[in-house]
Amino acid sequence: MSTAWIQTYTGRKFFPLEPVAADIDPLDVAHALSNQCRFSGHTSRFYSVGEHSVHVANLLRDRGEPIDTVRWGLLHDATEAYLIDMPRPLKQDAEFGAMYRQAEAVLHMCVAARFGLPAEIPDAVHQADNDLLLTEKRDLLGPSPDLWYVGPGEAVDDLDLREQCLPGKAETLFLRLFHELSGEVIQ
Repeated sequence: MSTAWIQTYTGRKFFPLEPVAADIDPLDVAHALSNQCRFSGHTSRFYSVGEHSVHVANLLRDRGEPIDTVRWGLLHDATEAYLIDMPRPLKQDAEFGAMYRQAEAVLHMCVAARFGLPAEIPDAVHQADNDLLLTEKRDLLGPSPDLWYVGPGEAVDDLDLREQCLPGKAETLFLRLFHELSGEVIQ
């Protein structure tokens, strides 16, 4: 049994390596994700995982995806509220990312159970996430010394991510959208 725990924003004692679905609080998720910068902070402005999640969900809604797919879009990075945001190249590294991926898989199942979502994230969410990744690269990252992403996706032409969105605003947008999609009241 792991004794490693973190204190959450709402004051819970949370065990990221042995999570319990009932301990996952949407307020903790929104707050933590809105205070974590994507790309390890190497962006032209503060750009949070929370803001990214809102964009993914809105993109899916604009594409006419079913409500559970849109909800997964908002919550697809919820594990990072407890395990932090890990840059994709590190997460996918065979040696470095193995333990993280294992812990993330267990926590992912708890997120799905807590929010009544199917266990598997829909392909449309992965596609929207990749499209946002390319949009973020275009709008928020400088020139790259080498090609670091090869995969499916296309930057979203009608989305400009250069406007500042501070953590408090991202948290509010996340919680508002969460309530709209789930009907769950945030305490």
